[in-house]
Amino acid sequence: MYTCSIPVQMALLLLMLCAVLPTRGHDTSDHRAGIQLLGSVTLTELRFADTRVHELSGLAWETHTETLYAVSDRGVLVHIRPLFDNGRLVGVQPLQAVPLLDVHGVPLAGDASDSEGLALHTDGTLLVSFERQPRICTYYPDGHPAGECLPLPTALREPAHYRGKNLALEAVAPGLFTGPEAALQGEDERYLHIYSGDRHWQLPAQHPQGHLTGLDRLPDGRLLVLERRRTMLPMHTPTAVHLLDPRSGQSQLLLDLSTTTWPVANYEGIAARDAHHFFLISDDNAPLPERALLLYVAW
Repeated sequence: MYTCSIPVQMALLLLMLCAVLPTRGHDTSDHRAGIQLLGSVTLTELRFADTRVHELSGLAWETHTETLYAVSDRGVLVHIRPLFDNGRLVGVQPLQAVPLLDVHGVPLAGDASDSEGLALHTDGTLLVSFERQPRICTYYPDGHPAGECLPLPTALREPAHYRGKNLALEAVAPGLFTGPEAALQGEDERYLHIYSGDRHWQLPAQHPQGHLTGLDRLPDGRLLVLERRRTMLPMHTPTAVHLLDPRSGQSQLLLDLSTTTWPVANYEGIAARDAHHFFLISDDNAPLPERALLLYVAW
């Protein structure tokens, strides 16, 4: 998640600039052979009954039901069904939106509701990582907790280890891979840092001040790692996707969106559909004049 305060005049200017940016219909190849954008859909007006959902971050794909789950920064779990035509993403069907609940059945609120990362757990429940109160908990798709929150790697347990209250656990992946949005206190800020149990991986960031915003695990065990450098201008948000093999520790750059003509947005979530396709989702940072987009990528 990223938040900032800007004057009303600048907000209006950003709104006008955002309005001229394309929102769908892209189909182009990246500089790396074989990578294609197979559709983008605007989610800004995504509604469930009478509720409009904003600030979507984490993503998780459930193959059997063909459901894409997303969490918002306000503790809402969203169920949507992507719609395809000849292999291209052409729309989404809103299914339901439910609040994440505490053990008493009460919707999470305040700092406790800042859900950012999402992953499908091995038992079919959902892993949710939280930022302002760093923790990883399991939930059923109806928003009820599925048990106690899970133990974090030692380095991630103390809030004082993070560089800021809003720079904590932005991402989680199956296998309990997670990491802070920004490097912990004392860690090298030129790298993205990922943890699982007592293991720690470092990936060179593609962009100066690039931060970790999303993770997912591919069928072969490698990780998709989403990096974003946040700036004050929504039309300039350098974003990259890396591949990390946690067995060898080797990583490689898969995609740098700044070298493409793809839609520019505040991408915070990534989910693999299969071995060669993934989704990206952007956080519209409401009430700022930004866009919520869902991209579908083949590689």
